[in-house]
Amino acid sequence: MPLMVRLTRMALTSSEATQRPCQSLEMADLPGPRLYRFVLGEDEQPSDELEELGDVFGAEVLGAGRFPRTALELLDQIDAAGNTAVGRSTEKSFVVGEGINLGGQADSNLRVIVTRGEGADGPDLMLSAGSPQATSIEVMAWDPREGGFNFYRTANAQAAWIFAGRSRHALESSTERHGVFESHRSGTFLMKELTSPWTHWHSSRTPAPDDAMLPEDLRGHRWVLPADQAEGTLHRADDCEKQVARPAIRRWAKHRLAGQPDAAQLRRAFRQLLQSDAVNLSSSPTSSATIEADSLNLPSSFFFDSEAFRILGLPGTAAFQVEGRFYAETLRRFKVRLEDGRGFTREGDTQFAFLVPERAEEDQAVLRELVGDRHISKRLAACLLMVDFPNPVFSARRRSLLSHLPEEARSPADFSEAFRASIEGGTDDSAGPEAEFGELWAASETVCPSIAFEERLRAYYDAVAERLKTPDGIDDIFKLAESRRAVVRAMPIHESRLLFATSRISSDGVARTMTSTATLIEDNEAEE
Repeated sequence: MPLMVRLTRMALTSSEATQRPCQSLEMADLPGPRLYRFVLGEDEQPSDELEELGDVFGAEVLGAGRFPRTALELLDQIDAAGNTAVGRSTEKSFVVGEGINLGGQADSNLRVIVTRGEGADGPDLMLSAGSPQATSIEVMAWDPREGGFNFYRTANAQAAWIFAGRSRHALESSTERHGVFESHRSGTFLMKELTSPWTHWHSSRTPAPDDAMLPEDLRGHRWVLPADQAEGTLHRADDCEKQVARPAIRRWAKHRLAGQPDAAQLRRAFRQLLQSDAVNLSSSPTSSATIEADSLNLPSSFFFDSEAFRILGLPGTAAFQVEGRFYAETLRRFKVRLEDGRGFTREGDTQFAFLVPERAEEDQAVLRELVGDRHISKRLAACLLMVDFPNPVFSARRRSLLSHLPEEARSPADFSEAFRASIEGGTDDSAGPEAEFGELWAASETVCPSIAFEERLRAYYDAVAERLKTPDGIDDIFKLAESRRAVVRAMPIHESRLLFATSRISSDGVARTMTSTATLIEDNEAEE
């Protein structure tokens, strides 16, 4: 198991690229039991110069001189500290693994996420480990003094622990995208498959793996016993979404944008509106085993930013449907298969068909806070997100607007106005994103965005629906999906080849975008 357990994966994780500098410092040789500080981007090497830690794990366990060696020992020491807010009665466990629904034929890559604490803001403690006796552990814990999560991980089996940073480090130029913040791009909990049907999780749609597939020390353990059994704490992905992930994401977003954020905070928040640093994954609710006989409802978030449109009151559509037999033909034409790189291969798609990236919930949470606290008008947000709207993730056109963000502003209102004015006066290119924004802004001057943009959105939705009625159209949509998956495959959150199915075009290097007429643009024709 690598230096850091990888988690959805929550993802309390670093990529292999981030682990290399740690390994060069011979982390395995750090003496323990002991706590070190090593915030990549700020610290050149681990040190024992630690600031005050206000979370329950840092203060009541590590701060009390307790240094657990295993995941189970960590929870036992939490219990010994006597803090009932994170006591055993609040424990929930969740199982995730890209291969857990493949009947033991492939590496399950199984992880257990265990949480302690409950309430409207979610748990105060979250850990990831492969089993109860695992010595590779990652922890997130809410620090009420700092107002954010603290991140910890084990360095070795000698109970040497690393304090890897705080939520705010994800937003600072020296530390963002370093260490744990390669995956936790905004400093919060990450559950890649946030919504039903949770392809790689134990959920209401997919049962937990057979006991024989589990590590020996996990078999019969309370973490994999259903919560309605004595001692059992296993919950479903449904509960992780509602009771852990969404509350944790909302908690940090509300804190970081409370009061009157300054220009630096607003620049970072606007970047989350216009640039896809993080993603979630969504799929059809239809099982791949039944696609030939069924119609598939494809996730609307693939075709437009459905959640942001809902927040802003823009017209949406419920679903895009495709004939299962046509989709199955597309899978055969592109030789779609699951493979783990270790000898396992199976023809066909992931367990639930058409697993694709969508805008991250952590970005949507920031949008809600910006709009809800009136740091940005709904009109401005709508016009920004309508630029290149058929490409809700990885849009180079929207991202280019970031060059207009002001460096300074007296207030959020001044910041928004300076940003808008810079975009409108920023180019003479009539086909550029600035011109597109200007046209959208003018169209919404006398009527609300939901009315101003309804005709063009309805025309696009109708065009997509028509394309999905033909094999050629379905092929184009699949190609577009593969291009977006290719971006995710290059991200640190892609840590198993079984996350997505692969195809003969998975690595073709062709850039693809969608137009407002539902036409696919490929390669050097793609809009930059």
